[in-house]
Amino acid sequence: MVNTPWGASEALRERRLPPGPGRSPQEVAENQRQRLFGAMVASVVRRGLAATRLTDLTELSGVSSKSFYELFPDKDACFLATMEALLATAPEDGGAVALAEWAVAQPAAAKVCLVEAHAGTPEVRERLEAAIGAVEARAQEAQGSDFPPEMVTAYVGALLEIARLRLRRGTESELPALFAELDPLLTESCPPPPEPLRLTTRRHPRGEEALDATDHAERILQALVLVAAEEGYVRTTIDQIVKRAGISASMFYNHFQSKEEALLAAIDSAGARIVAAVLPAFRRTADWPHAVRVGMGALFNHLGARPALAQLLLVEAYAAGPEALERREEALRPLEAMWAPARRRAPQTPALLFEAVQGGINHLAYKRLRERGATALPALAPIAAYLVLAPFLGAEEAGKVANAEPRPSAAKSHDPEAVREAALMPLRHDTLLLLASRDATVDQLAAEMNRPEAVVQHHLDALERADLVERVDGDEPGVVLYHSQMGEMTNDEFGRLSRPEREHLTGQIHELIATDLERSIESKTFDSRVERALIRAPMRVDEKGYLELSDLHAEAMATGFEIEARAKARMEASGEAPIEVRSILAMFEVPSFDEE
Repeated sequence: MVNTPWGASEALRERRLPPGPGRSPQEVAENQRQRLFGAMVASVVRRGLAATRLTDLTELSGVSSKSFYELFPDKDACFLATMEALLATAPEDGGAVALAEWAVAQPAAAKVCLVEAHAGTPEVRERLEAAIGAVEARAQEAQGSDFPPEMVTAYVGALLEIARLRLRRGTESELPALFAELDPLLTESCPPPPEPLRLTTRRHPRGEEALDATDHAERILQALVLVAAEEGYVRTTIDQIVKRAGISASMFYNHFQSKEEALLAAIDSAGARIVAAVLPAFRRTADWPHAVRVGMGALFNHLGARPALAQLLLVEAYAAGPEALERREEALRPLEAMWAPARRRAPQTPALLFEAVQGGINHLAYKRLRERGATALPALAPIAAYLVLAPFLGAEEAGKVANAEPRPSAAKSHDPEAVREAALMPLRHDTLLLLASRDATVDQLAAEMNRPEAVVQHHLDALERADLVERVDGDEPGVVLYHSQMGEMTNDEFGRLSRPEREHLTGQIHELIATDLERSIESKTFDSRVERALIRAPMRVDEKGYLELSDLHAEAMATGFEIEARAKARMEASGEAPIEVRSILAMFEVPSFDEE
């Protein structure tokens, strides 16, 4: 049962007016309209707008098909009218908490307005944007004309994104408390910048978005992105995609079972391209504040030069539904590396603030794209950087950095964040496991992991930046293989490295070990088995004893690999699920107490 502003879904038919004289046609029509509105809300919440059929509406409402068509020309017109009626039930005043209380009291209505409406016609989307614009106008009036309008848009966007996430997950009961906490949090953490930010002066030239992929799957994804930008994802058909890609329908189905599956892969690919454009620029900048400014510039420049890709991630992902939004979040999660220094600087910072700032930036980008086009997106880099930096640097310093001309500088010789990120990303972990046994090409890895080549290439690039893998020439001319640099190394091989190279390698392995330990302890798997080993044994030995201990650790490692090989053979025969284990062996010299 779904509760709607017009009653519970199962009780809508009972609201039919009793037959007989004395009822005006207008009264009968209004009663039918309200029952259809309730049926529309219930069906869209259950099935989604695209899957809602006329028969679903007539069955729930008890309104005949004939009467439906006397009231509305089609389902889209009925949904637009339902949206108008739902928005009329939302509070016009009372602030964020009043809106949150409305969402708790009418979660189905709120979900239709804030989540499902994006899958409607352009008229529906425009009506929703007009309603959000009215909320922004009231907020602007409350703050005063001197308050930067982009800050107002970001504040409202933070509320919208927080509400959408809870409505998608069915946890809207959290919203009143979250919104009550958010208002003072944003006011204190993100005050207006003391000096105006450079927001509207720079426009990025439009880049070329062409079908340049030779791989059929990637060509399909590129075609989907282009068609969805022109037609809207909801109205995009497989016929249009294959026509644009210049392939047959059977070729499409060789790679994807549905348009929805292709969209998720397209979001994967688009996210990989963005991450590959942003993180290198971010990491090439020595200090964190300016790295954020550089990263935001790279992000919005990349989107600004690729209007179709920007439309897919910023607009059409909403129309495609909750699964697409979840996939977008997953695809762009590596960009959270830009937040890592902030979390270390202020570990007590509420997670709600990070969510709010990200939501505000998303909404700013959505609105700028819809109103002015993709070429206007680069101008958002200063305000986006300011929103990220202000809670940690203060308004004055954050404003200076946001207005600074971004200039990437040389990266450090060892990037622990890159190594840590590689250890935390499951796909990169799987890639390292595959490369530990053999060198492989991108397409070989993509086939084995069943992921698009562009996604695998993005993760290989990240592993390469962390010096965890390297490119080597294959046996055939022009073939590039990837080789893991995390394999076993003998003492002789290690000794041929220079001192800086040895220290660099040690730093990488230390980061991997530290990340593994933190994950295991935080997840409480570390002590879940009594057979786990944790040994620290301070010793004092002579030179011969040191070499004997080194040989002992090497023998233990070799024995461990033999145990793993036998276990693998048994699991292949039995089908038993593997247990993820880390075996860490360490033996090293430390300074004596009288040297410290």
